[in-house]
Amino acid sequence: MDKGSISDFIRNLQKQYTVVAPVRRRDLILFDELGSSDTPTLEFANSKLPPKGFFFPRSETLFRFSAKSGKMELTPAQTKSKPAVLMGVRPCDARSLVLLDKVFMTEKYTDTPYSRKRANTTVVGMACTDPRTTCFCGSVGGDPFDASGIDLLMTDVGHGYFMEALTQKGEKLLPHAPKTRSPTREELQKQGWIKSKARAAVERELPVEQAETNLENIYEDDFWDRVAAKCLGCGVCTYLCPTCHCFDITDDILDSNGVRVRSWDSCVYPLFTLQASGHNPRKSGKERMRQRVMHKFNYTVKNNDAAFCVGCGRCVQDCPVNLDIREVIKAVASQRRAALQPKEAPT
Repeated sequence: MDKGSISDFIRNLQKQYTVVAPVRRRDLILFDELGSSDTPTLEFANSKLPPKGFFFPRSETLFRFSAKSGKMELTPAQTKSKPAVLMGVRPCDARSLVLLDKVFMTEKYTDTPYSRKRANTTVVGMACTDPRTTCFCGSVGGDPFDASGIDLLMTDVGHGYFMEALTQKGEKLLPHAPKTRSPTREELQKQGWIKSKARAAVERELPVEQAETNLENIYEDDFWDRVAAKCLGCGVCTYLCPTCHCFDITDDILDSNGVRVRSWDSCVYPLFTLQASGHNPRKSGKERMRQRVMHKFNYTVKNNDAAFCVGCGRCVQDCPVNLDIREVIKAVASQRRAALQPKEAPT
């Protein structure tokens, strides 16, 4: 599809779908619902916030309740019925949705608001043709052209977009794209060259599996004191992370009516684990830092067969004290190598 046709593509989609795409807001690239005159920003490195907020909002009403005649009445929150298209999602962020499905859509428990939006949404991915130096998706099972969680994959090839329908949902969008044609042999070769170049630019050498194995061995090690000493506990890494899913539940009540609200929270905050008794099992920054790393690279691997990190690099890029998770992974792995080295015999 020629780049000049993108506006017509959006308008055609809006006749049937709610279209959410990356747009520029106050010098930030954010995902937002497009209005009748909005055009998405598709030439960007990545959005400031991940698109997970479309399915798992920062604050969300789960249901309303009221006490009438001695009985409690519950009313589910209203959700939009119109199908949606989430456009311009980078492969790392699309893969994060597959991981979040493992949390909110299990065989035993299903989160209704999340699952409804997932079923009602078509994800249009935008291949990552120019990865940042902070990207490391290749080290955690991803790829700049990874198709996980994507229904229709678009690749910027300069003069236009190469479009690949990967699911039936994606195929349904193609008739809305104006003036499409089959790619030429030269264009296919160009896409292959772009793909190879992008893959070569991504960090692939992080010892993630080695770190996962060793995390339990250094659980009580003073290594965590050294790592946590640099952390401010600001939580920016968790709020920017596409796979972090810690939340808090609050009931806002006025007289006999109220709403139950779910809001993002963070495991790096001391109040997150504070119990009613006053006891806090993670009272220090050391314990909270250890929990964050263990959860992403050990616990989730055991429970879901995948590390809950997609290598988007947001936490690396925006940490105010340059606490680089890549360096933490390397340090954990080196701790293991040191532990396995034979000790010198006493003299």
